[in-house]
Amino acid sequence: MRTKEEDLPRVCVIIPTYNNPAMLLQALESVVAQDYRDYELVIVDDGSGPQTRAALEPYMNRIRYIRQENAGPSAARNRGIRESSSELVAFLDSDDLWLPEKLTVQVEFMDAHPEFGLTYHALEYFTEEGVVNLPAGDKPVGDVLARLFKRIFLVPTAVMCRRECFEKAGFFPEDMRLAEDYDFLLRMAVHYQFGCIEQVLGRYRFHESNKSKESPIGQFIEKMIARERIYTDPAAAGRIPKRLYHREIASVTFKLAKMFLTKGEVAKAREMIAKSIRHRPVEPRRWLFWLKTRFA
Repeated sequence: MRTKEEDLPRVCVIIPTYNNPAMLLQALESVVAQDYRDYELVIVDDGSGPQTRAALEPYMNRIRYIRQENAGPSAARNRGIRESSSELVAFLDSDDLWLPEKLTVQVEFMDAHPEFGLTYHALEYFTEEGVVNLPAGDKPVGDVLARLFKRIFLVPTAVMCRRECFEKAGFFPEDMRLAEDYDFLLRMAVHYQFGCIEQVLGRYRFHESNKSKESPIGQFIEKMIARERIYTDPAAAGRIPKRLYHREIASVTFKLAKMFLTKGEVAKAREMIAKSIRHRPVEPRRWLFWLKTRFA
């Protein structure tokens, strides 16, 4: 006789979506095409119009459909996590795709490496015109906190983690909509080792509605906040070198100062360059830019 736990699907696949039914159906089909079958597919509709529900109608007997008032991607992912019970959780953004062997390979990797709380895999990047060849970056494993603090090198579409991780690291931050994945991954890196699969198992889509294109300033600000939060988190004490912290905050605030000045928002540019100087006061170019804002 099977226990209640054995009756549960091994993997919960969570797709948050908001008003992109055509891409959503492509993402859904890439899950349906998986050669691994022991999964539950949860689609969280974050307040879309009726076209999303209509597009999903043919699949209703194969998915769990949850609709909520618009609250952002964090709230949608968190809703999916809380309303499922599977041992492993995998995320797929509704504009991305998985290759058919993704779940099989990643589940086998998780089983073979219990030391990792989270694993990610390589991705192929594409547009409607074709594949985009990006420079190959390193793929850190193990204790990745300091490396992740410098740059984000993975996205939710590539991530699978153990359910137990949410109890310690927490859920996605619902006060963020542009860098919520970065904040979440930083907290995961505080508490857990990361594993990496070098094989390409998914496809990340570049398009005009990518959140980094919609609001680059907002994304920079939220990434700065995520770094400040993790640096002051007692659980991360001593894990991020002070020099690295000041360098990264100085860098992002300098970029923000330039972006605000380009937009004609001089007061905000001054605020950001002053913060940049506080974190790295010895570089002349920051002081020169500060003078530029005084006469703008």
